[in-house]
Amino acid sequence: MSGYKLHFQNWIKNEGLVYFWESRLNVLCSCPCEGGVAKILYKSPKQSLFPLYGKVVIYNDKIIAIPHAESNILIYDISKDEVRFCSCGITDEIFVQQDGGKFYEGIVRDNILYMIGFWTQYIGVFDMENEVMKKVISIEVENREKPYKGPVMKNAVLFKDELFVTDYSFNWIYRVNLLTSKVSKRVFELSEGGFSDIAIDKDYVWLAPRKATAFLKWNPITDQVEYIGQYPKEYVMSDQANISEICIHKNQLYSVPYRANKVINIDIGTGEIKSCEHINQYYGAIEKRKKEPKYQFVLSDGDYLYTYCNDLRSVIRYNPTLEQVRLIEYVIPWKTLYQDYDMKTFCENDVESFIDSIIEYSENENAQSAHAEHIGKKIFEELVKCDKSAT
Repeated sequence: MSGYKLHFQNWIKNEGLVYFWESRLNVLCSCPCEGGVAKILYKSPKQSLFPLYGKVVIYNDKIIAIPHAESNILIYDISKDEVRFCSCGITDEIFVQQDGGKFYEGIVRDNILYMIGFWTQYIGVFDMENEVMKKVISIEVENREKPYKGPVMKNAVLFKDELFVTDYSFNWIYRVNLLTSKVSKRVFELSEGGFSDIAIDKDYVWLAPRKATAFLKWNPITDQVEYIGQYPKEYVMSDQANISEICIHKNQLYSVPYRANKVINIDIGTGEIKSCEHINQYYGAIEKRKKEPKYQFVLSDGDYLYTYCNDLRSVIRYNPTLEQVRLIEYVIPWKTLYQDYDMKTFCENDVESFIDSIIEYSENENAQSAHAEHIGKKIFEELVKCDKSAT
């Protein structure tokens, strides 16, 4: 499919459409679930090298985008086709990484959205019904110099009246009592620190290590812990690699790595670890650069498992029962991209995609010579600017 392939941290499905925040162009989009040309619902007037928003959630007819480098929560009203904003209620001064890293995850409970801090120790509590921030929960983090030089928290899950939040650098999770807002800590024994993701299956909580150490299966009621095993040593894992995201789907825990060459699945009953061959073979067959894939998210929906592959800039849909794999692409036409977006910001945001787009567009039989000339002039202008700034 011709066009700029869109990049996003998650999506929300609603009535045959998926909604997501495109993190390089900084636009809110909708698109048919089966892929195709995306509709731009909102384009931020700000130019930023960082995603202004990250993940999205849904409440009734509202799509809510969680601020990553922005100060306001974005609310898109589907029924009215309009955008509103609500202040986070937190001043930028207390955020360490103002250009990116305010909040990462969003956990929904009834009409409340819990926004999990990233380069900060704050959890924002947002009333989605009344569109107002109720309060901010501050977590006392340990063993870090201020200002923070890396992520503090990342993912979370609900368990009864508690919110379990992973620490990104050390071997513990924060237990936030949602009735009292009191915070306690559960420390685990690991050879290396930090958790990259957390998932829940009935009475068990699963934790993915940030580095190549053991996966954890923890029962919060009995406090029993099982160390299941680690990412297999025979698979390639880059330095500083993260086991990026995990998801439970039909009695299997799927782990999609941030920078490693195999997706794996763990039997949640036996703990047996296997390579997810159908996804791995599919990626290996179609990837031309022969790089280790970077997966952005993984989620379960009905019969399917979905994961976004950064290198393919596409969603991989997998049906484990039928052993079927399909690639789904969401795009914006090249013509729209070049006409409507600042070329300099786009180049700085995604140089590799920009180069790929020129190659793909120039190879397109329907490409017009006048448009190709326009692209060439833009490239020349930016190169001249870079050359002048260097001198």
